[in-house]
Amino acid sequence: MPFSATINSWYMVAGSAGTMVVDVWKKAGSVPTVADTIAGSEKPTLTGTNVASDTNLTTWTDVAVTAGDIIGFNVDSCVGINMATLSIGLSL
Repeated sequence: MPFSATINSWYMVAGSAGTMVVDVWKKAGSVPTVADTIAGSEKPTLTGTNVASDTNLTTWTDVAVTAGDIIGFNVDSCVGINMATLSIGLSL
């Protein structure tokens, strides 16, 4: 991240309906791993659809992002989807 902000939402769109779960990782200054998950029990998820969002991240931890943090994404599972875009909403 080139600037500091707060993660406040996520939006996911896929090319076709299917099921997909993505974990979000964050680490200061180096490549994050599963140990750096911040998504809690609200991982970005598509369930039999191609559009989903969450604007109330109540179980996410450490949503404050500092300049220099690295955000990573890991596809935990995927069925029937070949292409998807996950966007993270930020407030400055």
